[in-house]
Amino acid sequence: MPIVSLSDLSPGAGAEAGYGNKIQGLFFSPKAPSRGGLIWDAGPVIQDPTSTDTAIAPYQWGGGITAVWLKQDGPGIYGALANHIWSICDLLQLKQRTQL
Repeated sequence: MPIVSLSDLSPGAGAEAGYGNKIQGLFFSPKAPSRGGLIWDAGPVIQDPTSTDTAIAPYQWGGGITAVWLKQDGPGIYGALANHIWSICDLLQLKQRTQL
């Protein structure tokens, strides 16, 4: 659950604090790393609208894809995590507009 504290986003806006939207990723990966030692995973991601303030995050459901790449080099681990989340509310509105 992300806890967010922002200060002075725009002149005169003041500070904002609260919870952001919860994001849950589910990962599927091969049993073993690749020959070069690269570990990768991919799967779906879901955004749960838990935001307490719309200045911090929009209060909306979302879904998409996520992936992670990791490389272990001795005691260190290096990597990247990426995801793309589409607003489910926006997709429902688009569907309604195309049916009119």
